[in-house]
Amino acid sequence: MWNIETQAKLMVVDGHEGPITGLQFNADRTLMITCSRDKTVKLWETEQYTNVKKYMSNRPFNDAAVSPLYRDDKNPKYHVLAGGGVEARDAALVTEGGFETVLFNMIMEDEIGQIRGHFGPMNAISVAPDGKSYVTGGEEGLMRLIHWDPEYFNNKNI
Repeated sequence: MWNIETQAKLMVVDGHEGPITGLQFNADRTLMITCSRDKTVKLWETEQYTNVKKYMSNRPFNDAAVSPLYRDDKNPKYHVLAGGGVEARDAALVTEGGFETVLFNMIMEDEIGQIRGHFGPMNAISVAPDGKSYVTGGEEGLMRLIHWDPEYFNNKNI
């Protein structure tokens, strides 16, 4: 981290074993989420930049986001969304490319689901401020806007 005015280095946060491919903050910047080609997504608090959660998978990640619904008073959704996949040049060498959106439980760190959509690596993911939808961008040149089904909001087990 750098002080933009003085250009002085403030801190180095060494968080991943591979290149960091995505970094986002929640709305009030109290949480930061990073992801990497090392097949991990990490959640950080931003007071001391301490890693508080680590989500692991069998695929490299290019981007990740925290659902703003974790703050919903009636039915909070403690979810982290992440996407990526194997490099396009390597996709023919594996049976699954890992191009789905991966949904993690924000607290328990478990993978709770996958949502298909791209047929190449996903490069970007962003959740709408109201948490009712999210958008992904893939290497194949497609953007996908996904709206959650009513069941997502009505089912307290998701």
